[in-house]
Amino acid sequence: MKNLSKKELIKIRNEFWEKTIEIQDSKQIEYTVGNLHENVFHNFDEGAKLKAYGTSRGEIITFINKHLLSLLNYFRTCKTYSNESMESRISDIINYLILFIAHERTRPPKCLDLGAICKDKSCETCKEN
Repeated sequence: MKNLSKKELIKIRNEFWEKTIEIQDSKQIEYTVGNLHENVFHNFDEGAKLKAYGTSRGEIITFINKHLLSLLNYFRTCKTYSNESMESRISDIINYLILFIAHERTRPPKCLDLGAICKDKSCETCKEN
């Protein structure tokens, strides 16, 4: 492995970040059923109805986990088993993390501590998410 200068790292980072934003922009249409829905969480909400988590935030976590497991498998084997590149999977992880943060920010202020679990049984948002 060759040494990498800070300038080279910044160039790689900027190129990667630009590609990550392009991926999010192009895949956004999938999350909203061809932009028929304004809600960027639409597909996660629909998926929640079919999955064990039963919440849109659980669906987002499922997608993050799927890509993390693929990345871990790549670390172990140095092989990919699909036509999706590791850089693309890492971009997806970043984009799902951004969606997760956005989702959490839609919750009531008392529920915004990402480490907290809302125990308020009357909190409709927490029941759903």
